[in-house]
Amino acid sequence: MKEIESKYQLCSRKDFIALLNHLNLADTQQRLENFYIDTETETMKSKMTMLRLRKGTGWKITLKGPGAPVDGLFEREETEFSIKGEQAEQILKYGRSDEILGRLQMDRTTRLRVVAHSVVKRHVLRRDGMEIAVDMIILDDGYEYFELEVEGPSKTDVQDKITDLIEAAGICASPSIEPKYAFALQHTK
Repeated sequence: MKEIESKYQLCSRKDFIALLNHLNLADTQQRLENFYIDTETETMKSKMTMLRLRKGTGWKITLKGPGAPVDGLFEREETEFSIKGEQAEQILKYGRSDEILGRLQMDRTTRLRVVAHSVVKRHVLRRDGMEIAVDMIILDDGYEYFELEVEGPSKTDVQDKITDLIEAAGICASPSIEPKYAFALQHTK
């Protein structure tokens, strides 16, 4: 499935709070924990793909294809599905899960390892077929930053929505030049 999203990094905590207040999302926080996975030979990194194991209310695994952002707009192939806690544990503890690797069309003998980690405090609004997420991202070395992410059906829709939100909330933000994964890799202890 094709993912189309626009991401803007907010300039400060003040902008993060202003955006939450503008969207009436201050009391809607979800805690997500991201484990970024690669093979022992760094196959994902060399292919410019991202494999993420995410814990929220349940577990999800996501494989995102290559795609460099253009003015904060990301467009790439994405495969995502829910998995059981036991399957997540197999990946985290033992570096594999034959069933999951098979569903991702990867060699079942592949060994996986966590290469980066982050905690995301996310506030989400779904409206008009779009998802708006306002995130505080905390990386392993303590670095934190704030991001506005809009996902939707077309480039025009997401770009228009994010531009309108930034203007209406009166906040400072700039297009993200790297995905969360790249930041997490830079700030791994």
